[in-house]
Parts: sequence; C-alpha cells; structure tokens
Amino acid sequence: MLGSVARPNGIGIVLAAVGAVVVGCGGGDQQPAVRSAPPIAPPAAPRIVSPTTWVSHPRLARVTARVHLRHGPTSVRFGSGGLWVTRDDGRVSLVDVRSNRVLRTTRTGRFPVGVAFSGEGVWVANSQDDTVSRVDARTGRHLQTVKVGDCPTDLAVASGAVWVANGLDDTVTRVDARTGHVAAVVHVGAPPTGIRTITAGPDGVWVTGHDRLVRIDPFTNRIVERLRVDSPSGPVLTHDSLWVASQDGGTVVRFDRRTDRRVALVRVGSYPTFVAADDRFVWALNNGEGTVTQIDALTDRVVGKIPIGDRAYQLVVGAGAVWVQGYGRRAVVRIDPR
Repeated sequence: MLGSVARPNGIGIVLAAVGAVVVGCGGGDQQPAVRSAPPIAPPAAPRIVSPTTWVSHPRLARVTARVHLRHGPTSVRFGSGGLWVTRDDGRVSLVDVRSNRVLRTTRTGRFPVGVAFSGEGVWVANSQDDTVSRVDARTGRHLQTVKVGDCPTDLAVASGAVWVANGLDDTVTRVDARTGHVAAVVHVGAPPTGIRTITAGPDGVWVTGHDRLVRIDPFTNRIVERLRVDSPSGPVLTHDSLWVASQDGGTVVRFDRRTDRRVALVRVGSYPTFVAADDRFVWALNNGEGTVTQIDALTDRVVGKIPIGDRAYQLVVGAGAVWVQGYGRRAVVRIDPR
C-alpha cells in the first residue's frame, strides 16, 4: 500500500511499499469555497454486463517499444499533438508517437506530476511548488504560472476550466482556462493517503478522496454525488461507465454513468493505481507488481496481464496504443493491442 504523507526537505509523498512515485509538496493559501454534502450513494450488487454483439476472443496486448528519458517520468497524458511526459527534473517533454522520440522539452516547476489540455494550452501540475504551469502546445514556451492548493497531483479540463486536484488538502481548485485566474476552490473532503486523481466529462468532474469518489457540478461548483469506493484512484470515463481502481482491494470498479450504480467489480492485480480505456478495452496499472491488466469492456472479463517493470504509477491511451509511465527504468512503455 501507499506510504504515509510526509514533508521532508525536497521529496515528500512516498509510495513506499512499492517505490512507485515520489512527490514533494509545499503549502498554499486557500480561498473560500462552496460546500454541499449530499448523502453517499449506497453500493449495488455487481453484475456482469453482457456484450451486445458477438466478437472473437480478444488477444493479449504486448509491449512494443520503450521511450527512454534522461530523467524519471512522473506522469503521461495524450493530446495536443502527441504524448506529454512530466519528469522529475521539473520539465515536461513532448514525444512523437510515430517515432517514439522526444521532440521538445520545457521547464515548468518543481516535480511536475500531471498534465491536462485546453485548446493550445498544456497545463502541468507542479507538486512541490503548489502551482500549475501553462505551456504553449505549438512552441513549448512557458506562458503562465498559477498558484493553487497544497500539493497539486492531477488535473482535468471541463466547462472552460482546469480542475486541479490538490493532494494534501481537501480541495479542488478551479482555474479559468482562458485567463488563468482562480475561479473557485471546492472542498471535496479528506485527501487519499497517496496521490489525489481526477477526471472530467459532460456530466461533471470526478475526484478521488480517502474512501469515496465525489462528483462536482461544473455549473455550480457544488458536490452533487458521493460514491463509496475503498481507496479509489485513477478514474476514467467511457461513453456509458465510470471506471476506478480500488488500490487496497486489488480491483477495478465499474459504475453506470446514468444511474451511478455499481455494475461490475473486476479483480486485477496488486495495488492498481490508474485506469485508462479505449473503444474496446479497459487497462489497469498494477503498481504493486509491475503489470497492466487488460479488461474486455464488453464482458468485464480479464484478458490477461502485461509485465511492464517496477515503479509505474500512471498510464494513458492514445494513437492506438497504451502508454505507461515507468519511473524505475526512466522510460515510457508502449503497449500495442494485437
């Protein structure tokens, strides 16, 4: 499991048990926020979702390439022209997914650990500075730095705003994507023991807490839903579902986006920390054992596991492949479905 949050000089949050990612965090001022506390939605018994069309038995994907970096990658995101990789030396790199080579590198802030995209802007969470940086996607030029909450660890974009998950306080910071001004600070409850993660879609912004997922209405900045999940992490939205890893449970939980009811529980591997999805599969990164579990989203059944190496925390889907941040080997691992 994740180690406890600490504040040493330099690097702070330590995923100690498996040595996954190290994040250093500072302190930041907060602004008044809107609060709301609806009841926690009770869980429903899991069920298997049947496929609507017949397909042949899927084949297990495989590692096809590794993008080696001079410094340790801390997160990966796909968008705005390619694969963006934050690094522990305070920089973000753009990778060409056709050649698997680094095209450009930009300095941002201390220990960046998350990326999101809005128009031509690439937003980066700098965990040790309590800031987010905006970078021009076309030129790589650093445009702006915005002060946010205590130890930002992930970002998402929705409704013209960048939503920043702060890992060491109970807030999410809303930043206007056009001006870079802080528009609101939403109190979402106690942070998890590791890295707070976030995702967004048309129906709201979902953020992880200590033992639940909360949904923020981007029109009111209020919490409108709370779903109980044991040690949730790395949620992802598909057209009909919300998928989230349960770290301590070694499972991925599937919720119906229309009803918010739990419809499936898939056992994956040791300490899953992040989930990604494409048109057919859901991919869970098992931090505790250095594997990625491939799940058939039509049947909620596990296809198999792909070894990727130790100290990996995050993954993303893009350009027909799955990209995994590999901190131990200073590389991004590319997985291609067969």
